[in-house]
Amino acid sequence: MMMRVGILALGTSILLGGCVPMNWPPHGGGGAAELAPAERARVIRVAATSTEISLLATLQAAEARLEGLKARGAARYAAAETVLATTLSTRIRRQIDGSLYSAAEADLIQLRDRLGIIEKTLSRPITSPMEKAT
Repeated sequence: MMMRVGILALGTSILLGGCVPMNWPPHGGGGAAELAPAERARVIRVAATSTEISLLATLQAAEARLEGLKARGAARYAAAETVLATTLSTRIRRQIDGSLYSAAEADLIQLRDRLGIIEKTLSRPITSPMEKAT
């Protein structure tokens, strides 16, 4: 009898071990679904709306700008803003895919502002701590 109870307790703890809050993705991370933008074929709708086309064009321009900033060292000198901008870009793409156009427009404004912050950070002269000491 005690062995049954022990096996049941062990099995329960193993099964419920995944429910610990530490295993949840960070706020806004969304887990594995947010690691890459949605790359799905548009099977249901044949034609995209003009709003969707406009938002996608704006997003693609912002993503190209972000890639250019990454090439200039944004991942090193503005790491937090670069990660936030990349996550926001993925979120906007998913909003457009879900026909959440007003939410995508609002987030595109935030993305534009983040890209401006990154550009401002990269335009500052970069000095090492050793240079400040002298």
